Amino acid sequence: MARSARSRSTRCDGFLALAFVLPLGLGSTANADPRPGTHLLAEVRGGAVAHDGGGLSLGALFGAGGKIPGFPPRFYVISEIAYSASSAQGLTATASALAYEDHRRYVDLGAGLRVYVPIFHPVRLFADALVGTTNVSSELQRSGLLSHQAEGWLPLVAFGGGVQVRLAYELSVGIRARAVITSDDIGGTRAMVGQTSPTRVSTTASLTWHF
Repeated sequence: MARSARSRSTRCDGFLALAFVLPLGLGSTANADPRPGTHLLAEVRGGAVAHDGGGLSLGALFGAGGKIPGFPPRFYVISEIAYSASSAQGLTATASALAYEDHRRYVDLGAGLRVYVPIFHPVRLFADALVGTTNVSSELQRSGLLSHQAEGWLPLVAFGGGVQVRLAYELSVGIRARAVITSDDIGGTRAMVGQTSPTRVSTTASLTWHF
């Protein structure tokens, strides 16, 4: 009986030791490349937006940063330019219930911080947050009424995140989801159809150079 209890205790101790050492091993594997870390990145991406009937999403991002010694995450100060377009149609949520089409274009400029967290070589998760401004262009067409156009600059806050796979020392591919929070009721075009500004959500594939 005593021998059996000691055996169970030994197995439990072994499992606990494995549970403690395994994450350390993963972190070690994630940083197994002996070459020095890179400090600059340039990224291009393309995909689609999910709001207002969908549309095209393109962007480019530049960053500079690095790693704090002994601390796995890497931090980059980033700047970004993004373009998206969408086309929505339906009936206005107003008393007249007119058929409408709303064609919109956005050019976003932002700056912020990106954090990379290694999972296992060569996979990393990342998250970023930016503040900036967006140029909104809207062309609203309503049945029986003249076309209404408006354009202007508005503030924005953007959050992104995703996963990257390091194909080579200098190159990664990834998937990024991005959400832009802003009021885009430029010229009252949202109010004219009885809507409020949506959170602009996009999903893109990315190609990132590290140097």
